[in-house]
Amino acid sequence: MKKTIIIGLITMTIGLVMTVIALGHSGLQSVYWGRHGFKVAENQSSRTLKTYQREFSGNISQISFSADNQVEIRSGQVAKPQISYISGTKMKKDGEKLTINAPIHRHHSWVGFDINNDGDDNGNIVVTLPKKNRLTQIDGQNQDETTINHLSLKTIQINGDTDLDMTDVTVQTKLALRSMGGDTSFNNVNAPSISSDTSDGDIDLRNCHFKTGASDLSTDDGDISVAGSHFERVSMHSDDGDISFRGNQILKALSASTEDGDIDGQVPDRKRAEVTTHVDDDPASIFGHQRSTWNKGKGSLVTYELSTDDGDITVE
Repeated sequence: MKKTIIIGLITMTIGLVMTVIALGHSGLQSVYWGRHGFKVAENQSSRTLKTYQREFSGNISQISFSADNQVEIRSGQVAKPQISYISGTKMKKDGEKLTINAPIHRHHSWVGFDINNDGDDNGNIVVTLPKKNRLTQIDGQNQDETTINHLSLKTIQINGDTDLDMTDVTVQTKLALRSMGGDTSFNNVNAPSISSDTSDGDIDLRNCHFKTGASDLSTDDGDISVAGSHFERVSMHSDDGDISFRGNQILKALSASTEDGDIDGQVPDRKRAEVTTHVDDDPASIFGHQRSTWNKGKGSLVTYELSTDDGDITVE
């Protein structure tokens, strides 16, 4: 009984101390234990992060980065490679390789009796390259958003739970994107083929060209949408999401499967298409009629194989 009372008094005392500290800093704020005692967390809205800029001379052929904040790599109207960054970011240029490291600073905070592991956002990192710069490789690890715009290069390798956005990008080798937990959004991206596997995010491709070899798009818990794009072969799979394909040019084959979602597709030339569907519930709707196949076994056609365990299939 005495031990319980003592623990209760200690807890109450700590709570009162934290409350007094928080109220003494413009209202009730989160309090955390820092290196030298209790500290009050700053409000993100009230904190002004200073932005720095740095220029490098010479060509940059490789960019390697590790970050937990927004990263943008682009081509622009600059005379020299230019980097915009927030304090805490470390970078160096060794030959033609640029390395950027922006680790997040974390602390534990108490809100009431809950303990939170919070991070201080270092802000955005923006790399702008001259149009004459010859970039060949991007290799990055990020837990926030990654944007790549208006570039032509040989390889791209991005890992982490990042949202990946790319616009007007040409890659000479196959795009292989693995272990990503965020969304993938591409517009006018060109490569021989693509392999994208995300554990928890949507995949959205617009006006892209992957016309050499087989491509595959896979998500565990997200939707897949492909429009106005070109593929030789493409396979799409979602464990728990919808799949949509419209206005695409398929040279040989398209397959789409989902365990718990709908498939909505458009076939541009039905005379040259062979469609096969597998639906556990109601029959599929193919060109306005309830049927499971179209042009089955006629050969020399573009094949569409569609399957859902729990959803509808509509082909127009």
